[in-house]
Amino acid sequence: MKRLILAIVAAILINFILASAIDHGFHVAGIYPPYGEPMMDNGLMALAFSYRAIITIFAAYITAMIAKEKAKTAIYFTGIIGTVLWLAGAIFAWDFGPAWYHIVGILSALPLAITGWKIYERKTNKQTGA
Repeated sequence: MKRLILAIVAAILINFILASAIDHGFHVAGIYPPYGEPMMDNGLMALAFSYRAIITIFAAYITAMIAKEKAKTAIYFTGIIGTVLWLAGAIFAWDFGPAWYHIVGILSALPLAITGWKIYERKTNKQTGA
């Protein structure tokens, strides 16, 4: 049970820390608008979604690695939590980005988490010769 909880917490922290760090870097560099201003540029939002998707897959991979035999449970929990967090973000920040960004985020959280888990499984099966 401890391993499962640790895996879920790791996924949330990895997503939050990495996405926040990259966001902050883009804000500081002037690529993103200043904090508090809407970002309606579809190209910038596609960029933001792209690295968030990669981070989510990476976090899910690490989650599966930590959870081991409970990887499936951990991945579904983190995918559902991710969906809920994207939904909350959409509700509270709808006017700060284009609608498609919120919708794609909500719809992709669980599939991206499953993708990270599948990559972990494929690598693990290849190493064990299964």
